[in-house]
Amino acid sequence: MERTEKEKREKFVKFSNYRLQKAIEHIELIGKLANKRAYSYSESDINIISDYLTKEVNKTIQKLTNQERTEVKKWIK
Repeated sequence: MERTEKEKREKFVKFSNYRLQKAIEHIELIGKLANKRAYSYSESDINIISDYLTKEVNKTIQKLTNQERTEVKKWIK
């Protein structure tokens, strides 16, 4: 059984709102790493986190606009 456009839209709204809220919560958790009393980090670490988050957001936007590109991931070591 194929879904109607209305059903597809409702499903998109439901999941996008849920997933966006979860993404925001996890980004806020990353922000808690700024506590200098609990963590030690460098400017390089900050740049890696910033670059990675920016690349992932851009990839997601590209997927939504059908302009997907592959990117190499750079992890903190």
